[in-house]
Amino acid sequence: MLWKAITCSIFASLPFQFAAMPASAASSEMQTQPTNLSPQTAFYQAPLRDPGGAGPIVPGSYGVFLFPGRSIEQHSIEIQTDITPYIMHIFDKLWTDRVVYSAGNIDDELLAKIRKDPGVEFVEMDHAPPPLG
Repeated sequence: MLWKAITCSIFASLPFQFAAMPASAASSEMQTQPTNLSPQTAFYQAPLRDPGGAGPIVPGSYGVFLFPGRSIEQHSIEIQTDITPYIMHIFDKLWTDRVVYSAGNIDDELLAKIRKDPGVEFVEMDHAPPPLG
């Protein structure tokens, strides 16, 4: 499971940093309605995974993996929340075929919205780095 080990170590070893991003067009108000969900996606909930890690789980901190072709803007519209203020890093150099981002300060309500977006493949819990020594 090399992929799992790589994913885990990336999120577990990242220092908290905020991405410098321009204000999103969706930031002040959502101008587009969410996607009309089919009966199959109306009850969709992206899996919440714990990739494991040496450190403890960081509450409210997650890695979000969008399906290929899904943008941050589409994701924000679908969850009816501008997600950009929560994004700490976008892994565009590592995953070039899809959007993968880490987010912090995510409460249970926003996490539920993120997981209900049919454009989200899965969400990973973040772990703190292991203690030194």
